[in-house]
Amino acid sequence: MKFLVLFNFYVFMFCALFCKAQNLNISNFLDFEKQIYLKDTILYREFQYEKSSDSDEILLCFYNAKIENTDTIAIYILNTKTDSITKELYYIKNIGESLLKNYAYSFKFLILSQKYLILSTKQTIYLFERQNMHHINMLKQDFTFNATGGYFLEDSKLFLYKNYNNHKNDAKFKTKFYILTLPNFELISEIIPDFDIVEYTHIKPNHWVEANNNNIYFSSTINYKINVYNDKLEHTNIIELPQKHTWRNLNKKQLKKVKNSKGAIKTIFEINKYHRYIDVVVGLWFVSDSSFVVQMFKGNKDKNEAIAHSYFDLWKLNKAKKWEINQKDLHDKYFDLLKMEKGEYSLCQPMIGSKNFIFTENYVYQFVFAAPITRKDISTQDYIEQTNKYLLENNPFFYIIKLKHKFNE
Repeated sequence: MKFLVLFNFYVFMFCALFCKAQNLNISNFLDFEKQIYLKDTILYREFQYEKSSDSDEILLCFYNAKIENTDTIAIYILNTKTDSITKELYYIKNIGESLLKNYAYSFKFLILSQKYLILSTKQTIYLFERQNMHHINMLKQDFTFNATGGYFLEDSKLFLYKNYNNHKNDAKFKTKFYILTLPNFELISEIIPDFDIVEYTHIKPNHWVEANNNNIYFSSTINYKINVYNDKLEHTNIIELPQKHTWRNLNKKQLKKVKNSKGAIKTIFEINKYHRYIDVVVGLWFVSDSSFVVQMFKGNKDKNEAIAHSYFDLWKLNKAKKWEINQKDLHDKYFDLLKMEKGEYSLCQPMIGSKNFIFTENYVYQFVFAAPITRKDISTQDYIEQTNKYLLENNPFFYIIKLKHKFNE
């Protein structure tokens, strides 16, 4: 019943919003493929997911120390070639008790490769070898070394990063990048990269850090700028929005007021005054070696509109091996979902609670808890009615929506 109330709240909220028609939607590049169900999960819990750095696999983790009270962690592996799901079991002594003592129910982040798995709590990074699922090393986190995510790189290297609500008056943590060797966690290099308006890191979800082909891509927020680093953390490239495209940003007076705020919390309050009227990058995802997408929330000229709209840009490598925009402002109909026609799909679907997706070379996978109603060739209104009817008597399922994309055509 709680799920149903939230569902109807989302529907009511998004019905009330006015959205201007767009000529090109991201839905034009998506075709429904299938829904994949995973039934042995506990309802209403949060989940984590991550794409492997070097294999056709996606990791799913539903571990919740408060519910399970076990030291065995079940990791579900989706094989994107076969769409089959297998389960791997990993053991960390007293992990459930340790998480609860530190006011956490699950892991801080997870990283997957064909050879290794990393499970990280706030205090410790655990490294496992996947072939035998043995724990082979650990790395303590403290004030001098602290990470919130990372990627496996080639040549047995590990990239870890910390992206924090850091302020010039806040000396506790800073946004920081690290490169380490595996399996012994020897530190090779570290840097403190420049991140415009770092206080934006409180916005969730976000995906400003990505790694591909031993290169690390780090996006700014209010500035459409992506800095590129190699596996030694040397700065190698800047990808910026061409001047011919418009971008609504803070003016000099507003920017000065934000940057002169006395702390991270005050800066957050200040930036929120302008958030719905400016353009903001919220993430970038690699699709293949030669293409990636950037997601944006674009602000409103009309101050009566309550929320910004979601768009995607598609970038591709040209013949000169330079990054250029191939498709601009693909509208994701996130905020006017009831206007969606049959066969239209969104990457951010509020009515089924989905902001979780991963790109592969040919597909997009979305991860949701929702009613097991097939989304293929069904209008939004019919989907809502069928979902409500199901949820009156049943619990939602966890499932994966597989959409074939056309970004590499």
